[in-house]
Amino acid sequence: MKEYESLTFEQMPTALCRLLQEVSSIKNYLLNNSTLNDSPSFVKPEKEWLTVEQLSHILDLKQSSIYQLIYQKRIPSYKRGGRLYFDAVEIDEWVRVGKKKTLEQIKKEANLEIKR
Repeated sequence: MKEYESLTFEQMPTALCRLLQEVSSIKNYLLNNSTLNDSPSFVKPEKEWLTVEQLSHILDLKQSSIYQLIYQKRIPSYKRGGRLYFDAVEIDEWVRVGKKKTLEQIKKEANLEIKR
């Protein structure tokens, strides 16, 4: 580390090149090391999938109510192999869309519209 502490301006391009090579080598090692790639701590699924039962507990709804929402096409869902799945992010967005505005928020929006 001390060799980098006393670099001159002229030595900077060489030092930067060496540093980039070292970073590239570390990156390649990490990407090619199969034990790290197979480790559960490094593997994260792209989506978190929920079942009807899990969704029922999360939303505090009866499973029959969830099936009714699916039938009415009012809730985002996926069906594969006869089983229903729900994307946790889509469910979160679905719940948030139903947000009711507070009186204060409505007043602020009204004032902004009046000022236009």
